[in-house]
Amino acid sequence: SATSYTFVNVPGLVSTQTYKIVATDACGTIDSSFIAPVISVLDRVITFNPQCPSAKWTGGSADVIINISGNNIGGTINTSIIKKNGSVVSINPTSNSGYIYTFTDLGPATYIFDTYVNSCSRHFYDTVVVRNYVFPDLYGTKAYQCSNQSFTVNASTTGGKAPYMYEIFGSSPAMPSIITSPQASPVFTINNGSSYSLIRLRVLDACGNASLYDASVLPLANFIVSPQSQECFNETLTLKVDSIPNADYSWYKRIVPNDSILLGSGATLNFANLLISDTGRYFSKVVLNNGCLEKYASYILTGFCGTVLPVNITLNGSKQNDANKLYWNKGADAIKEYSLERLSRNDNNFESIVTMKNRGTSTYTFVDNNPLSGNNIYRIKFTDVENRAKYSNTVVIKNSISEISLYPNPVSDILYISIANKGPRDYLVQIRNLRGQKISSKRFNNIQNAIIECPREPGMTPGVYSISVTDLLSFEKGNYKIIYK
Repeated sequence: SATSYTFVNVPGLVSTQTYKIVATDACGTIDSSFIAPVISVLDRVITFNPQCPSAKWTGGSADVIINISGNNIGGTINTSIIKKNGSVVSINPTSNSGYIYTFTDLGPATYIFDTYVNSCSRHFYDTVVVRNYVFPDLYGTKAYQCSNQSFTVNASTTGGKAPYMYEIFGSSPAMPSIITSPQASPVFTINNGSSYSLIRLRVLDACGNASLYDASVLPLANFIVSPQSQECFNETLTLKVDSIPNADYSWYKRIVPNDSILLGSGATLNFANLLISDTGRYFSKVVLNNGCLEKYASYILTGFCGTVLPVNITLNGSKQNDANKLYWNKGADAIKEYSLERLSRNDNNFESIVTMKNRGTSTYTFVDNNPLSGNNIYRIKFTDVENRAKYSNTVVIKNSISEISLYPNPVSDILYISIANKGPRDYLVQIRNLRGQKISSKRFNNIQNAIIECPREPGMTPGVYSISVTDLLSFEKGNYKIIYK
């Protein structure tokens, strides 16, 4: 005799089906309605607002916001933290606005968030990792010679806390001076008619921590367009060029006889389903700093799926202590030679590190005994007897499984070593002077996402010292130069 009803545990339906609801009143009158069920959706968007190191959290902290406004369920929805680094906790949000919940000042750790939907009696879990604060780093910053004899500097910052302020505080030669005041833009364009070989940069983050970097002024090397897979009709394809910090990209397709059409921007051009109409000549245009420098690269897309030069070479790689082992299969008999290329850190282009002739063997191997720090990206450029070239897949070998940063630099009394890793590991920290003499050697056990303090050793005179940090499980070693005041 109620006026509303709830039906639970009814069978699921396919998208074209509906439920028929029939109601009968006391007079025997019947009415019905067809109902299409609406699938319940609970989208969670988690964002971070990193905070600076403090007395409470020397490794920094973060405000974590979980936004569950994107739901069509409504009703009561609660979220809380139930685990921290595997231990059971109960942390409620500091504040909320509707379905937006904010957890403030969470220290570095791995947290499990539990979002409970009351009307569905369902729990949803999310793992959130708050990492240690890492000092800002300008590694990857580039300075390029422009077409009009001026030059441009593109500062690329990792770590730290935004917003950042950038400044040029020195150069080689020192005169005429190009020292600037701090600015928010990471781009500098200098056009005073003089040539410089080195630019000295400083970045200051919102926490007041700074980093220095020396950038050599270089011409922008030619870049190439390469496919990320075989050019097969009715399959996806991505054309890619090397990424340059703070650069603008445009993609064009040539229209016969002498025109082109703009297709998009970014370092890649994607074809969801390659068609015959997509074949032709494509151009990628890169522009640095509002036209300071322009470069073009072209690529002829045939869609032959390897008919002209079979793309059936697979590059593989693995670590071997301090070296990287690369190996690949022979491919087609028409291949004349193989060139193993590695992405350069200096100009962000691939450069050949070894070339091998096709000896007819089934596999080829090369050991890179001098890998770069961080990610090493490799590919094979193979050329046939008619000097037509194509590229294999790319392989990334990480030279370190730990993210390590040292600060401050210069050091007064205490050197801090910040280590971010996925599990507890033992590390050996050694300090040597420039003559190779060992100053100290200390072992630190069970380090995970922590900051190691290394007080200055007695008798250390001002100067430059070499710091090595060795992972005693993988024996991977990082070497750093630090100035002691």
